[in-house]
Amino acid sequence: YDNLNNICLVRFPLLVKDKVHFINFFDNLGFEIGSWFSKPISSNVLNNDFQYLSGSCINSEMICKHIINIPINEKISEIDFDFLLLNLKEYFSDPNQLNFLSKIYKI
Repeated sequence: YDNLNNICLVRFPLLVKDKVHFINFFDNLGFEIGSWFSKPISSNVLNNDFQYLSGSCINSEMICKHIINIPINEKISEIDFDFLLLNLKEYFSDPNQLNFLSKIYKI
C-alpha cells in the first residue's frame, strides 16, 4: 500500500513456466492465484470488432500462456504473506522453474 498516493495494488503479475501447474500448486495449499490475462484480446462481446488473428501478437500470446497474478492487497495478513513467500521460494527452488525465469527476466 502506497500511503503517499493512496494506491493499493491488488495483484502482482509474474511469468511462470507452467501456468496451470503453478495455479494448481497454490490451489492445493488453499491460496488462490489469478489468471486474468488468458488472451491478447478479451473474448467479451464488445470486442468482437477486433477480429484478432492468432499469431498477430506473438509476444502477447506468449505472455498470456505464462502470466499469473498473485493477490496482494492490504487485507492479506502478515501470516498469509509469509506463507506465500515461503511457498514461492519452494516452488521456484525447482531448477526447471529457475531456468525459465532466468530466460524471461534475464536474471
